[in-house]
Amino acid sequence: MTAVTLRLVEIALPFRRPFTISKTTVRSRRTVLVGLGDGVHWGWGEAAPFPGVTDEEPAAVWDALRDAAGDIITGSPTDLPPTAAAAVDQARWDLEARHAGQSVTVRLGGMPGPVPACAAIGLTDTIGELLDVVAEVAARGVRCVKLKIKPGWDVEPLRAVRDAFESLRVGVDANGAYTDPHDPVLGLVDSLGPMYIEQPLPADDLGGHAFLRSRLDSPLCLDESVGSVRQAHLAVEAGAADIISIKPGRIGLTGSKEVHDLAHDAGLSVKATGLLESGIGRAHTIAVGCLPSVTHHDLAPTDWYFAADAADRPFVLEDGLVLPPTTPGIGVTVSEAALGEIAVRESELV
Repeated sequence: MTAVTLRLVEIALPFRRPFTISKTTVRSRRTVLVGLGDGVHWGWGEAAPFPGVTDEEPAAVWDALRDAAGDIITGSPTDLPPTAAAAVDQARWDLEARHAGQSVTVRLGGMPGPVPACAAIGLTDTIGELLDVVAEVAARGVRCVKLKIKPGWDVEPLRAVRDAFESLRVGVDANGAYTDPHDPVLGLVDSLGPMYIEQPLPADDLGGHAFLRSRLDSPLCLDESVGSVRQAHLAVEAGAADIISIKPGRIGLTGSKEVHDLAHDAGLSVKATGLLESGIGRAHTIAVGCLPSVTHHDLAPTDWYFAADAADRPFVLEDGLVLPPTTPGIGVTVSEAALGEIAVRESELV
């Protein structure tokens, strides 16, 4: 489907509370919405570089998209930063699905249906504060949480949450904060039975992850180590993961489907997760989350994280489940009213 217009909107999403991982704290989320229009329909994607996780900045992504506007509109090959390329790919999938009268979920090969919600819980200053945040999540019906951990903030927080919320499923994510695969702390974390341990070591340490996988009982999930389709192949070949995390905001829907199929063929599970985007990027993650080998999800309604949203209607959370939209495309579009509050700058190119 050939587009005739490229629309870029940089937005600022204010967090309801600061979000802290082992590498950084963010208080506002800057992303770039990418719209492709053909005079009848608009398809939308979201470029969401994340401090400490991707090596890109919103300003550079914006400039790259503007500079490549002609090639993007005509569908010509172009060299874009990963999150920018992912957003263009997302927008094309959305546009084509709308023309076909299909949901992106179905077009991608997924089965539409409820997706279990899971809220990512950032690092807090105290155990008490952590338990308060988890209690707020549980009160909304969410039955799964992923705790951010780092050296010095790992065993006790996990134990406290497991003891206080016995019915919750709890995973942990270190964002590569540990450096030694022989670190006994990782064994202690494992002994508490998290549903997975995500990215304990740096992204390039596939050997260390393979070693850990052989000694831990908890499934080992890789995220930062699979920042591209090629890296996913390397991780699978190294035997470094039980679960492969897929971010459509990092590798697009085309790459997400390829990595999903790779993991499926290797007998591995898949986790669908995002980069803390607005409802536009989250809709693409939900579509990936409906693929058959996806067994874990990092998905919660955007209003858990943000005080505003770019999407025209929120996702429904019912009994701990996110209900995917079934209308054509990703099921949501950009809210022009919301943009009046959160847009930083906008450009339309033909």
